[in-house]
Amino acid sequence: MIAVCRDLTDYPRAIEWIEATDRYCRRESVSGFPGACRSHRAEIAAVNGSWQRAEQELERATEELGRFGVSPLVADGYYGLGEVRRLRGDLAAADDALRQAHALGHSPHPALALVRLAQGRVEAATTAIRSAVEEAAQDPVMSARLLLAAVEIELAAGERARARRALEAYGELVVAFPSAAREASLHVATGRVLLADGDASTAAAELRS
Repeated sequence: MIAVCRDLTDYPRAIEWIEATDRYCRRESVSGFPGACRSHRAEIAAVNGSWQRAEQELERATEELGRFGVSPLVADGYYGLGEVRRLRGDLAAADDALRQAHALGHSPHPALALVRLAQGRVEAATTAIRSAVEEAAQDPVMSARLLLAAVEIELAAGERARARRALEAYGELVVAFPSAAREASLHVATGRVLLADGDASTAAAELRS
């Protein structure tokens, strides 16, 4: 349930479920599945900007989950770890974590494509994100993540028409699967495109929204 809330970017509800689970485990003296719970808490911490704490928690989570040999959960943890390290600017460590996630069956994108962009490897980033968007065409949750990154990457590549198409596709998903976080991201992405088009005043209004 927490993972679904996360995927739908319903972060307030995800936090409610995390807190409810913690209360239940304390009341019943149940240790639960510490790695998975820790991983979820860390991802929410990252959304709130607590990147260092999130990285520490995800490192512990992947270690705990690795002892159980549950590959999908370990892969999810490594992906989250790669994303947090990317945000912190530790690109080499982010690359390593995302490769481990990929080896365990988790797509490394959009985080790895964004790592390539941050490394200045724009062509590699565009190739990766385009391929990933095409592969995830039937998966609205994954498509939402990828399309948002595609806007940023295509603009960096000077492909404004492609960026606008990605923005339009993302906007359709936001209408179909709305959340406050997605609506905010749509404003940011729209602001990016408008700024690239030279319309700074309208871009500023979108970004303030």
